[in-house]
Amino acid sequence: MSKKVNKEYVDYVLETLSFFDPLNKEQIIYDFDQSKLESLKDFTMDDLDLILDQLILDNKIQKVIKNEETAYIKSNTIKKKSLLD
Repeated sequence: MSKKVNKEYVDYVLETLSFFDPLNKEQIIYDFDQSKLESLKDFTMDDLDLILDQLILDNKIQKVIKNEETAYIKSNTIKKKSLLD
């Protein structure tokens, strides 16, 4: 049942998400650049679900609750170096 998702789709979803404002699935789709979305004709909601799940596993995004809905936000995983390192 493991479906391989096009890396271009993954990058597209990741660039749509924000570090500041969590988005639910409908908002993610609404925020897509329509001209680019037209070029990704085979992109489906199943692809979006798989991509979001994989990005969570890769610690690139986090799942949060916003207005009683599941939403997604980019993770701030950049580690700052201390002066002693």
